[in-house]
Amino acid sequence: MDQKDINELKDAHLEKYIPIIGKHLSSWKDVITEKDAVIFRLSGLSNITCMVKAKSKSVSPRYVIFRVFDNELCSNELESSVFECLSDQGLGPVCFFQNEHYRIEQSFDAKPITIFEMRNPVFMKQIIQKTFKLNYNQQLKQTMIDLQGEKPPTQVEVIQNDWLPKLRKRFDHLYSLITFDDYIETMDIVKKEFLREDIDEFLNALTFGLYDSTDESGGEKDRNDPLVVSHNDIQECNILSMRHHASNLAIIDYEYTSLGNREYDLANIFCELIMDNAYPYFPFIALYPENCLTKKEFITYSKHYLGLYHDNFGVPEETKEQYIERELPVFLENLYCSMILNGYYWGIWSILMIDEKKINDKIFNFAFAKQRIELTQHLLTLDFIREAVETKEKKYKEAQ
Repeated sequence: MDQKDINELKDAHLEKYIPIIGKHLSSWKDVITEKDAVIFRLSGLSNITCMVKAKSKSVSPRYVIFRVFDNELCSNELESSVFECLSDQGLGPVCFFQNEHYRIEQSFDAKPITIFEMRNPVFMKQIIQKTFKLNYNQQLKQTMIDLQGEKPPTQVEVIQNDWLPKLRKRFDHLYSLITFDDYIETMDIVKKEFLREDIDEFLNALTFGLYDSTDESGGEKDRNDPLVVSHNDIQECNILSMRHHASNLAIIDYEYTSLGNREYDLANIFCELIMDNAYPYFPFIALYPENCLTKKEFITYSKHYLGLYHDNFGVPEETKEQYIERELPVFLENLYCSMILNGYYWGIWSILMIDEKKINDKIFNFAFAKQRIELTQHLLTLDFIREAVETKEKKYKEAQ
């Protein structure tokens, strides 16, 4: 496909996608127009993702997802490789066909859960189990290394080496295009928070020690490599509950997958409990600080994750209880600091996702950035999170 074809694909009316499916799925060869299938766009903040249903019951599979890659902030090649690897392992949707521009994939008979369902302990423990399985998927990790080299970028490296430079370059021009007072107010907050002079030092402090190969006692970590596979975007819209068994969950959408510290995905999940990305009214997001976990719950779920590690990789000489007791303090410190890092990750992302040609009073990005900052500020009102951040900053300064 040349660039014109690619642009037409991204700008096409949804019905134009229907006949493409039949080019790759023989059972769909006679499904050509809206007379043959129903197509509608699914919610999502990046890429063009559509559900397509063949009207004829003789077509199998009758439901498919058609996804057009349209996200300049992530690597489509990496996402496609991650998707294919998980599909081949039976750990994700089946990949029927994909190329560098679009993918046809399995559609689950399922629905996204809510942030309030996420908080249900039955759901949360299963989410943590699936997250753990993804984090320590060695085949997937090797796939990423083969594609990106021995040291794929972590979340903070994506922020510091890619997203922040782009934000600094775009900020003034983007600001000049804005005419709405509330957007201007948000951009002033964004500049103060994300473009302050000490931002890199602060991010370095938050992530200090996360990727070291030794623990504080000087001994080797249980993991030879502290980096794990991180989904980075496990939130309610990316967690599906199967209609035939509601507590059977699936995690989808791997656009932002990277390597990172093992606490980061949990940090993202716990932040998402506070921010509803499926709010039905403009700006389609809403904060619910009252849905934040308690300190006791943070500890309980961290113990559950560490217990899974011991179940899979522990040594006989150390009981599960001993392992958890040894690892928990540092795990919690890293978890709380990763929650703060997460606010910067998604706050900066939301501004970079703005299409300068489509700035109007109906885009979510400015509200999203502002609410991410507010979420982070709320977390820092919690004594145990603020103390973890202050401890990290102190350790970082002492090491300089």
